[in-house]
Amino acid sequence: MNSSLERATPFPLQVVAALSLIAIDFLLSIVLLLKVKIDVPFTTQLVTAAALGVFYFLWLFGLYRRLNWLRWLTIGGALLGILYLPWAWRLLQSQGDFSLRLLKYVLFDSGSILLCLPQANQWYGRRTATA
Repeated sequence: MNSSLERATPFPLQVVAALSLIAIDFLLSIVLLLKVKIDVPFTTQLVTAAALGVFYFLWLFGLYRRLNWLRWLTIGGALLGILYLPWAWRLLQSQGDFSLRLLKYVLFDSGSILLCLPQANQWYGRRTATA
């Protein structure tokens, strides 16, 4: 008897939108990393960006695979980011690309809020075993 886990409901639009917003945020993180001029060889920056890209891909893949603990970790990270924003505001302004960094906050937080809505809760919470 072969038992497997399948999706109980179709992929909700809220989850698609949330993962898309978070993916754009992750992509902007890599772009900002490569755009920063630091005193290391560019190849080191590329390797770091590639490693970060793999990490972000695995994070998104985990969210897609309905890992509820990862969804809550994402939501918690967004909450900490929102709470930290008043102290980080000057740092964001001083690092340049202020609008891009603020856009990253908005994208990640918006995606995390979508992961809290009822359709996402239902999709992450239900799995059925089939024979």
